[in-house]
Amino acid sequence: MLQEDGKQSRMNRIVLTLLAALLIYGSLYLFVKRPDKLALEGKVKDGIIMEGINLDGENLVEVNFKQARFSKASFIDAKLHKANLYGADLTEAVLYSADLGEANLMGAELERAKLGYAFLRKGNLKDANLSNAYLPGAVLVEANLSGAFLRGADLIGANLQGAILHGANLEYAELVGADLSGADFTNANLTGADLRRANLSGAIINGARVDGANFSESAR
Repeated sequence: MLQEDGKQSRMNRIVLTLLAALLIYGSLYLFVKRPDKLALEGKVKDGIIMEGINLDGENLVEVNFKQARFSKASFIDAKLHKANLYGADLTEAVLYSADLGEANLMGAELERAKLGYAFLRKGNLKDANLSNAYLPGAVLVEANLSGAFLRGADLIGANLQGAILHGANLEYAELVGADLSGADFTNANLTGADLRRANLSGAIINGARVDGANFSESAR
């Protein structure tokens, strides 16, 4: 009888240990894979590392992701309105249709990021690296892209009405059919850029380099 009680006691301890392990694993999973709302809404420390995380459709309005590392992360349809992404690493991140209106992306790394149809109205992308980024149909109305690096970026059909691109590098960028009305390209580099059928009415191109740029069928 005593032997059987001992076996039962050991079994109970094993079960309790397994349950505790499952609870700990579950908590870690929720934090790493699906961070809770409180952890993301303005309470995130600078420089947090979440490379490859999936935050599709999450409500991240006004969240603080300053200098965070999100390379290859996914933010499809995420709400990042007025988010602070200053200096964040979003290399190869997927942000299709994300709401980044008025977000601070100053100095952010967005090389090869996928921002098709993203909403970036009045966003601050000053000095951001968007080389070879994918932004067809993106809304960049009145966005600040001064000093941004957009070499080889795909901006086909994008809306950049009233955008500020002082000194921006747009070498070999694809701007076919883009709305650039009222945009300011002062001292920008448009060498080899494709601006066919772009709307350039009211655009300012003072001092811009346009060697080899294609303006055929564009409206001025």
